[in-house]
Amino acid sequence: MVLAALENAARVTDRDLTDARVVIVGAGAGGAATARLLRAFRVKRIAVTDSHGALGPGRDDLDDYKRSLVE
Repeated sequence: MVLAALENAARVTDRDLTDARVVIVGAGAGGAATARLLRAFRVKRIAVTDSHGALGPGRDDLDDYKRSLVE
Protein backbone atom coordinates (compact mmCIF):
# COMPACT_ATOMS: atom_id res chain seq x y z
CA MET A 1 0.00 0.00 0.00
CA VAL A 2 2.78 2.44 0.86
CA LEU A 3 4.57 1.89 -2.43
CA ALA A 4 1.35 2.23 -4.42
CA ALA A 5 0.51 5.47 -2.63
CA LEU A 6 3.96 6.91 -3.27
CA GLU A 7 3.89 5.89 -6.92
CA ASN A 8 0.48 7.52 -7.38
CA ALA A 9 1.57 10.69 -5.57
CA ALA A 10 4.70 10.88 -7.72
CA ARG A 11 2.65 10.43 -10.88
CA VAL A 12 0.06 13.05 -9.89
CA THR A 13 2.75 15.61 -8.99
CA ASP A 14 4.89 14.72 -12.03
CA ARG A 15 7.87 13.69 -9.90
CA ASP A 16 10.13 10.69 -9.80
CA LEU A 17 10.34 8.36 -6.79
CA THR A 18 14.06 9.08 -6.58
CA ASP A 19 13.11 12.65 -5.55
CA ALA A 20 10.86 11.51 -2.69
CA ARG A 21 11.73 12.13 0.94
CA VAL A 22 10.11 9.57 3.23
CA VAL A 23 9.96 9.36 7.03
CA ILE A 24 9.01 6.04 8.59
CA VAL A 25 7.90 6.25 12.21
CA GLY A 26 8.75 2.94 13.81
CA ALA A 27 11.80 0.76 13.25
CA GLY A 28 10.08 -2.55 13.97
CA ALA A 29 9.43 -5.31 11.48
CA GLY A 30 6.85 -3.31 9.49
CA GLY A 31 8.94 -0.14 9.32
CA ALA A 32 12.08 -2.03 8.38
CA ALA A 33 10.28 -3.99 5.65
CA THR A 34 8.78 -0.80 4.28
CA ALA A 35 12.20 0.90 4.20
CA ARG A 36 13.74 -2.03 2.36
CA LEU A 37 10.88 -2.17 -0.12
CA LEU A 38 11.15 1.54 -0.87
CA ARG A 39 14.91 1.28 -1.35
CA ALA A 40 14.36 -1.55 -3.80
CA PHE A 41 12.11 0.80 -5.78
CA ARG A 42 14.63 3.66 -6.09
CA VAL A 43 13.61 5.77 -3.07
CA LYS A 44 16.93 7.08 -1.75
CA ARG A 45 16.08 9.55 1.03
CA ILE A 46 14.46 7.54 3.81
CA ALA A 47 14.56 8.46 7.49
CA VAL A 48 13.49 5.89 10.07
CA THR A 49 12.70 6.66 13.71
CA ASP A 50 12.30 4.57 16.82
CA SER A 51 11.25 5.45 20.36
CA HIS A 52 14.58 7.22 20.93
CA GLY A 53 14.56 9.37 17.77
CA ALA A 54 15.94 9.18 14.26
CA LEU A 55 18.22 6.31 13.34
CA GLY A 56 21.57 7.55 12.14
CA PRO A 57 25.30 6.93 12.16
CA GLY A 58 25.68 9.00 15.33
CA ARG A 59 23.51 6.64 17.39
CA ASP A 60 25.57 4.20 19.44
CA ASP A 61 22.58 2.30 20.84
CA LEU A 62 21.52 0.59 17.60
CA ASP A 63 21.50 -3.17 17.25
CA ASP A 64 22.53 -4.81 13.97
CA TYR A 65 18.91 -4.91 12.78
CA LYS A 66 18.40 -1.15 13.16
CA ARG A 67 21.93 -0.35 12.00
CA SER A 68 21.14 -2.03 8.67
CA LEU A 69 18.41 0.58 8.13
CA VAL A 70 20.91 3.42 8.41
CA GLU A 71 23.07 2.26 5.47
